[in-house]
Amino acid sequence: MALSDLWTQAQMNAAVRRELMDPTGTLSWSWSNTELNMYLSDFQQILQDKFEFVWGSATTAISSFTASTGPFEIPLTTIGTNLLRPGNMWWNNYRLVGRTKEEIEILERDWRSVTGGVPEVAYMSDVNTLGLWPPPAAAGTLISEYPTIVVFTNTTTPMQIPAWTKYSFLDYACWRAWERPGPNQNLTKAQRRKKRLQAKILRYKTIWENYLPDKAPTFRIGSTYEGDILNIGRHNTLFQSWA
Repeated sequence: MALSDLWTQAQMNAAVRRELMDPTGTLSWSWSNTELNMYLSDFQQILQDKFEFVWGSATTAISSFTASTGPFEIPLTTIGTNLLRPGNMWWNNYRLVGRTKEEIEILERDWRSVTGGVPEVAYMSDVNTLGLWPPPAAAGTLISEYPTIVVFTNTTTPMQIPAWTKYSFLDYACWRAWERPGPNQNLTKAQRRKKRLQAKILRYKTIWENYLPDKAPTFRIGSTYEGDILNIGRHNTLFQSWA
């Protein structure tokens, strides 16, 4: 993907203003750059939450541990502060299997009392903590691949999601701008933009399912109920019709 295909936040802002027929921000109650940039930032992250287009990796050296018994757990912030969710993981170049605590209990009823060894399983102990089992008996390296949190650090920052998704920003930002109460509100145009956006999201879903690799399974806290709480953003009512 050529860098020139990725628009900056300023370029996207200017494109949205042209669509809103307010290129210089001179309407009676004009949309501020702060408001439009907020819509652009929100949608980039919403699209990343739904499709996980952008992935990163981190290498974490593990040298501080208790080599006796019990699970070994580390905060997710130790792996990376831009981690959207845990993805693929390797311990000393051997892939770790994602399990829940219930699944570990089926494999080994007294799994919490297992002595240190070579980690084989990764699990979510809670929403902020990753566990390795068996606990490591020696220092090692944890390699992680994960979908990242995407942000615009300034107006000259290029978009981070794929270039072929960029035109959906126009529909999202215009939808939100025209839906906002005020003299410039236009609900007819807002609904038209929302429908165009829904069609594009469905197309992205089709492209993903037919031409892009499968995502890594999500590490689950435990039951389906707990997992739904953790991933409530994936069921946001704003996008229910796009599922």
